[in-house]
Amino acid sequence: MPSDVATEEGWDLGLGGRVVGVTGAASGIGRATSELLVGLGASVVATDRDEGGLRETVGDEAVATGSGIVWDLQEPRRVPELVDRMWSCHGRLDALVHPAAYLGRSPVAELTLDSFQRHLDINLLATFELNRGVAERMKRAGLAGRIVNFISGVWQTGSSAEAHAYAMSKSGVLTLTRTMARTYGPAGILINAISPGQINTPMQFRDNTPAAVTAQFAQCPLGRMGEAREVAAVAAFLISDLASYISGAVIPVAGAATFW
Repeated sequence: MPSDVATEEGWDLGLGGRVVGVTGAASGIGRATSELLVGLGASVVATDRDEGGLRETVGDEAVATGSGIVWDLQEPRRVPELVDRMWSCHGRLDALVHPAAYLGRSPVAELTLDSFQRHLDINLLATFELNRGVAERMKRAGLAGRIVNFISGVWQTGSSAEAHAYAMSKSGVLTLTRTMARTYGPAGILINAISPGQINTPMQFRDNTPAAVTAQFAQCPLGRMGEAREVAAVAAFLISDLASYISGAVIPVAGAATFW
């Protein structure tokens, strides 16, 4: 994993020595976040279902020693086991950044309950178990930790590009985030969400036509797609002490395409 991503720019968010769990680390926002945090001096415990991509992000040694965990979130009931493995790697987690998600596309008339359930399992139920499991461990350990979830601006506008089940599952993560922020705030645990706009990641192009992608990012006032590293920078800020009085918030990283 590159270690000079941030240090060359002279950033210092005070993350040196902190342990951060990152999901979806094989590509996109998860990979960019993992690389940025290492550049800022953090120890990253990364996870993804894509073993090849995960190894590209963290290296073979990390997978062998347990700081790179191959895991599929589609079984929410097994997520407490994942939390145990992430926590045991360094004996703690100071923060969790959770961009991993599933996005499938189909017209409403063709959306099956099985597909809907898969979106709920991965995007909502697994997120709940991750948040609860990590926050409970932070609370017992007396850690004023940080959790960053990811939603989508389509909760506000309705789904686009036929990502209907994805939109509905991510809407649930919005309420989950605010509920968890209220629940664990008394323990000093801050829980927020990022709402990315059109970001240049593999998910953006999956089962999507080039014309549809172009039409979507053309609506952005900045006239371009965002890059994964621009989202990662906001995640790094939210888990730093600079964001010490921000909790229950949703930060849009969307180039003015969506507002709150």
